[in-house]
Amino acid sequence: MIAVRDITATAGSKTLLEGINAEFLAGKMNLIVGPNGAGKSSLIKVLCKQLKPQTGSVSFDGVDALGISLESFAKFRAVLSQNIDMAFPLTVEEVVMMGRYPHFVGKPGPHDIEAVKEAMTLFDVLDFRDRNYLTLSGGERQRVHFARVMSQIWYPEVGKSRYLLLDEPLTFLDVHYQFAFMHQLRQLLSQSSLVIVGVVHDLNLASRFADHILLLHNGKVLSAGVPSTVLTAEHVKQAFQLEPVIYENAKSGGRYLFFE
Repeated sequence: MIAVRDITATAGSKTLLEGINAEFLAGKMNLIVGPNGAGKSSLIKVLCKQLKPQTGSVSFDGVDALGISLESFAKFRAVLSQNIDMAFPLTVEEVVMMGRYPHFVGKPGPHDIEAVKEAMTLFDVLDFRDRNYLTLSGGERQRVHFARVMSQIWYPEVGKSRYLLLDEPLTFLDVHYQFAFMHQLRQLLSQSSLVIVGVVHDLNLASRFADHILLLHNGKVLSAGVPSTVLTAEHVKQAFQLEPVIYENAKSGGRYLFFE
């Protein structure tokens, strides 16, 4: 579990996050939503120690993040950021193997090679393992990076959680792969030691796949909980300045938001 307590973060005179309290549980799809500038990416950066808050704390299974070295952190926490720029002509397999760097020195072992192969298979990039990464489309590159970050935390450890932090992971993906990726994440959550926290823009995807939603607005928590209690007409209107039409499918239990 990740526990966020009274986090406030600033950049110069601008307050990015103010008094954030949240819990992200293992085995659950934890998604963060909100309008541009709400603090979504800032919160992810705090969770992965890229941004140091002015006040508050973040703990991983009860251990304060400040007491965890970056070397140790990299062995059980993987991050997929918004902007990934690679200028070197590496093969797809070499890019995915980067995820295993925290686990070996010099040369990857059989466990590392197997993790990379299985992660590439999961995200449907094994067939072009030998291709130059720079020749791939934006969507293909994104799938390669999914494989890279998952390979980093591929193997569960008894009594320990693994953490996958995703900042707008669906960028560059068409609708088919957006749904495929979210379904893959749900399958991975059958491993109860995995904690997933992700930022998404699509409220319907959040409603469809999330177990827990954190809705941010102006750097503060506007609402948190299950989709039906967070993505209400009142909350959506307050955060996005749009009046939604909400449709509930009695058969599937699905909840969909439309805007006119």
